[in-house]
Amino acid sequence: MTSRLLISCVILLSVAACKKKPAEQPQPQPTATAVETTPPPSSGVVVATMAQQFQVCFDKEKATSNPPSAAAGTLTVKIETDGKVSSATAAGIDRPSLATCLEDVGKATKFGPQEPPGASIVVPVNLK
Repeated sequence: MTSRLLISCVILLSVAACKKKPAEQPQPQPTATAVETTPPPSSGVVVATMAQQFQVCFDKEKATSNPPSAAAGTLTVKIETDGKVSSATAAGIDRPSLATCLEDVGKATKFGPQEPPGASIVVPVNLK
């Protein structure tokens, strides 16, 4: 009985000694990545904001000695891939100062990123 016990202990010790310790895994190093938390505004939201600024241009024009009763036309805006406006051209606006103001609004507007090669939009302008 003692020899069986001794053999069992030797076997158990041999098995325990043969088991490998799991290799220590290197701990992952913390990294930092920049994530945009606010999605870029959609073109519809941006154009709605532009419309408010168009009205400011028109209100300035109405404050002149020869105020217009209305103004209608279009503003064509060329948007680069980074969302910046590279050009804005007013058409159909018969008052140069109003056309210039509308173009300035367009040029100052920032859109979300665009697929290459960029985009162009035509914004209808109807001011009263």
